[in-house]
Amino acid sequence: MNTSKSPAVVALEKERAGQQAQNSDALEAGLEGTFPASDPVSSTVTSIPAGTTVPPSADKEAAIEAPLVDIALANIREHTDIAASVTPDEELAALRAEVNRLSESVAEIGSASVRILRAKSEGMLEDARARISAQPVRAVALAMLAGFLFGAVR
Repeated sequence: MNTSKSPAVVALEKERAGQQAQNSDALEAGLEGTFPASDPVSSTVTSIPAGTTVPPSADKEAAIEAPLVDIALANIREHTDIAASVTPDEELAALRAEVNRLSESVAEIGSASVRILRAKSEGMLEDARARISAQPVRAVALAMLAGFLFGAVR
């Protein structure tokens, strides 16, 4: 009796082992990302079924128990140290410095683009010269055709 496995079976087993390792890695990453949580993590199935909604009574209760945004913002403003805030002159100076830095970056990018464009155009010119030198009759014929078409269009 032949006990060796066919190549298809070997490939299937290898694929399943790879998927199992990948699923294990995804589950491990999910666990690490949500470690101090009370709910277990699932790498393939969500714990909340799709299409379900919270009953309207629960929404009203949550809205009553939750603080209003205005109240929360007012609370934050009360506890903010106003003396430590930045003055308008300091903020304006920081913005000017940022604009100068950005303009220098744009200038550097522009000059680099021009250098790249010049290098590519020089390469294309050298390529055209090489092609004309290799096939001068074809180059003259193409030039005559281009001149004829240009004259016919005008």
